Amino acid sequence: THEYWMAGKWIADAERAASSQDELELFRKNAKFIITIWDPKGILRDYSARQWSGVMADYYRPRWEIFFDQMLIDVQAKRELQYAPLYAR
Repeated sequence: THEYWMAGKWIADAERAASSQDELELFRKNAKFIITIWDPKGILRDYSARQWSGVMADYYRPRWEIFFDQMLIDVQAKRELQYAPLYAR
């Protein structure tokens, strides 16, 4: 994997640009939003999804696990997939 496609480097670069603790937290959050959901309100969910090293295992895999866990619960309950619990986690 090329270093420019690694989530850890992307986030660390954003953090290095900060000149205060408030900026550090904001830049870290924005760096993660840019490569995942894009929109913190969920309107553009996964608009900017990237398959970078670190993002697949640390972000997308847990999301798929939540999805399949919920799907199993709903299949066993013999009902349609309930999406609200997915977004609550």
